[in-house]
Amino acid sequence: MTVDGGGMIEQLEVAWARSDAFFEILTGEGVWLERPIGLRHPFVFYLGHLPAFAWNQVGRGVLGLGHHHRTFDVLFERGIDPEEASSADDVAAWPEIAAVEAYRDEVRARIREVAPQLRALSGDALAEGDRVLHLVIEHEQMHHETLMYMLMRLDPRWKQRPDWLPPRGGGPRRRGGPRASLHPRGPGHGRR
Repeated sequence: MTVDGGGMIEQLEVAWARSDAFFEILTGEGVWLERPIGLRHPFVFYLGHLPAFAWNQVGRGVLGLGHHHRTFDVLFERGIDPEEASSADDVAAWPEIAAVEAYRDEVRARIREVAPQLRALSGDALAEGDRVLHLVIEHEQMHHETLMYMLMRLDPRWKQRPDWLPPRGGGPRRRGGPRASLHPRGPGHGRR
């Protein structure tokens, strides 16, 4: 496999759409600081961690382009969860959600822009064979499982029924919407 500037980015777009679909379930201003699993960070961390990991691997790591947003690249860099539920980070330390969403969107745009540069690299094991993009996709998918567990344990008052789910009591799912992209192989592969 080689970086073609399209195929791997399309797979990454599917993973990003799935992440966004999970975050769409959250509702209420305080939900981003909720930690339904005591030994996990709050949801805001995962909103920032996924793009930070992508940039730190592709932009900073393989391409050597430096930080995208130094503060966020470092804040969201590592997923070290607290050793005890009572020792979690101070909620005041987390940035505003709008700033994290802007960071996510900027990183995604930069990844789309710089991915073709991976073709020009030789001798870098992560650049060869799309490895770094596979790594980013796999990381995104791994945290989909984390988010599912967290959402299952989240108090229902913090959740809303997303538009991509069928109405209660049955009914068809919308084709091609975010629900379809929840399937690991992408849109059009989910059950109908």
